[in-house]
Amino acid sequence: MERLFDFGVDVLLPMSTSTVMGSIEALQRQQEPPYSDGIYYIEVRKECLRQSGIFFGKMFPIVLDPIFAALLRSDAFYANPDCTKFSVVQIDRTYKKFSEQIESIYPGYAVDHKLLVANKDD
Repeated sequence: MERLFDFGVDVLLPMSTSTVMGSIEALQRQQEPPYSDGIYYIEVRKECLRQSGIFFGKMFPIVLDPIFAALLRSDAFYANPDCTKFSVVQIDRTYKKFSEQIESIYPGYAVDHKLLVANKDD
């Protein structure tokens, strides 16, 4: 069952990427000044559900968490050092892509092609 769910997430990822990224960007544009701070995941989730249509409105809440995690691990957007706030632009030097965060916290390790953290020497 888990493989079926993972397959569904993989299929939905390309279709839902624009919704997730658009939600983060829309929320950041509303800030005063725009793009001045990161957005919490719960705010992104609410905006994604608001933007999703009738079809995705029923399915999206179930798959949003793994889709968001996959986008984070694939360096689609920036995160603050503790990965609680997210941004489509680098707000300051502390906001980094996931792979950059891993490499700075754990020297010698990197995110591989399967989006897993692995030793660079292996």
